[in-house]
Amino acid sequence: MKYVTPLHAAEIHTLHEMHRSHLSRRARMCAPSLLLSHQGVSMPHIARTYQVNRRSVSGWVDRWHTLGLERMKIINLQLHAILAVGNGERERHITPPFFGSP
Repeated sequence: MKYVTPLHAAEIHTLHEMHRSHLSRRARMCAPSLLLSHQGVSMPHIARTYQVNRRSVSGWVDRWHTLGLERMKIINLQLHAILAVGNGERERHITPPFFGSP
């Protein structure tokens, strides 16, 4: 079974912050899913918990391994910049490529 590789404290903090405050619903589901995977919870269990397909969870884990925290930081920086400007094009900037379409 595939799991998120061990996370560092900064990664765990970032994922908690995303779960708490990200504008994208998908990001708010993905972040705790990655934390659960890190804790050894199976993808089928995570998928049932968030009522998503197991392939969605698998894709989140794959993208985490490919993009990691640096991409998450970029997404969070975009989020803060967009919040400062307004909500006009927020989804176009926040969702690709880590979280997919809303």
